Amino acid sequence: MYKVDLPVDDSKDKVVEARRSAERARKARFFNPRLRVMGVDLDALNQQVLENKHKRSCEKLRNRDFGNYKHSPMSFASVRHAEGWLWLQCSSFPPSVCRIDIGVLERATAVNPIKVGSHLVLSLFLFDFQGEDRGRKERVKEQMRKKVKDLQEQMDDKKMRDTRAKHRGEKSLILYCSTQAEVRALDRREQRRNEAADNLVEIWHTGTSDMLTETAEPAETYLGGGRPPHVLPDKWRGMSLAQLNNFHEQREQQRLEKKVLLLSRLHAFSVRFCTLYVHFCFCSSQHYLNKELYTDKPTRDYFAQFNTGCR
Repeated sequence: MYKVDLPVDDSKDKVVEARRSAERARKARFFNPRLRVMGVDLDALNQQVLENKHKRSCEKLRNRDFGNYKHSPMSFASVRHAEGWLWLQCSSFPPSVCRIDIGVLERATAVNPIKVGSHLVLSLFLFDFQGEDRGRKERVKEQMRKKVKDLQEQMDDKKMRDTRAKHRGEKSLILYCSTQAEVRALDRREQRRNEAADNLVEIWHTGTSDMLTETAEPAETYLGGGRPPHVLPDKWRGMSLAQLNNFHEQREQQRLEKKVLLLSRLHAFSVRFCTLYVHFCFCSSQHYLNKELYTDKPTRDYFAQFNTGCR
């Protein structure tokens, strides 16, 4: 048997050692009194001020360069316009007219070449050559007049179509409203006719039925089994003769009871009044005797005449 020495994997130990060293560095940075800052950090604020100044200066330079390029005679927009104009001019005329002198092109290229992407555009192409397209102004004017005329015709046509559509809409709306008004009028007349017929039927039923009579027979129902006839509350039309006599008897009895009660109350009131009157008379007589009639008080001689003899 041979002993094999396998390599030891120390990756975990390296990771642990790295974490420990980072923790020691962090603690040393935190607990170092020389790096502590109390109050305002002037160095950091000055650094921020310098960075802001640098940023503003860069933006100012970029805006200035962009403005110079935008106001230059051959900016990107003007170059694209020149390319389009050159293609239009060369495609709208025959080849014999579009011939350009090579020497003129070479001299113009040497004077003012401008390269945009992979195209070489000359400032010479921005202008018309002398003698080319002499009737261009009249043609442009005629095109403008024709365009204005076509636009005016289109506007008039659109206005006329809108007016016709509006008139058609108004006519259809008026027709619809009139139709709806006629339908509503017919419905109202039919409703009034039905209401009048229902009212006549109700009046005839009220006049010919037992609703206004004092008879109790229509409301009575016989249940059988020796039980008295039952009066239906929802169909009650009055009272029978026996019920009416019973009602009168009870009313007379109640009237008599009320009369007796009233007489008893009157008798009690009269007795009480008489008692009060007698009491008042007695009190008045006593007052007369004590206060008015016998007003002389007995003297000492009057009391001295009693118990004077000796035994």
